[in-house]
Amino acid sequence: MRSDADWLLKNSPRLLATVSADLQCLDVSTIWLTHAELDTADGPISIDQLLAADDQTDLHQQLQAVIRDGTDMQDVLVTLLHGSQPSTQGLLTAWRVQSTEHGALAAITANCNEQLDMTLTELTRLRNEHQQILDAAGEGIYGLDSEGKTTFANAASTRIVGWEHDDVLGQPAHDVHHHSHADGSPYPREACPIYLALKEGVAKHVEDEVFWHTDGSAVPVEYTSTPILQD
Repeated sequence: MRSDADWLLKNSPRLLATVSADLQCLDVSTIWLTHAELDTADGPISIDQLLAADDQTDLHQQLQAVIRDGTDMQDVLVTLLHGSQPSTQGLLTAWRVQSTEHGALAAITANCNEQLDMTLTELTRLRNEHQQILDAAGEGIYGLDSEGKTTFANAASTRIVGWEHDDVLGQPAHDVHHHSHADGSPYPREACPIYLALKEGVAKHVEDEVFWHTDGSAVPVEYTSTPILQD
């Protein structure tokens, strides 16, 4: 016999479910089943049939931490699966609940936000468009954060110094390819014009230095380091 709580969950107007430690859904609101084009008569439903994330393993670990440690999840970006229809973006919230029959569970609710989905689609389009523009440039272009870590690199930079985008992403640019002078002597980061541009907020132009190629050779370069200030 189903409890009032079961009835409330099943008939909730929101995407709502309870999940066990093995990430099987013990109950799913009717609206979510309809949204995902699923039927409990076809067998147990796993969380992977309802939603996905860029890092599915991390999502699984977060949900298991909710059950194990009571660590809440708040507004985690996920992809809501629609069966035969295109998936949409949503925000997932999860918290631990206690069941007399099943022990600790994760209660999850997702917000299917069409405006969020449209915004993320537009951001993806703009990011791809900007990357295409960067890659079309003949000069090597790097983006650095305030700590001098690489945030992006275009195709020309790979052609010039050999470092692939994924190899330098998040790495201190100076340590990767600007760590030594042409004669091999150490080049302190504090003296690097690129870092001084970040520190002082003033553009620096250099005509006679080298960057270091992945093959160990020194590549003569002329470069400009331009700080971009926001607020």
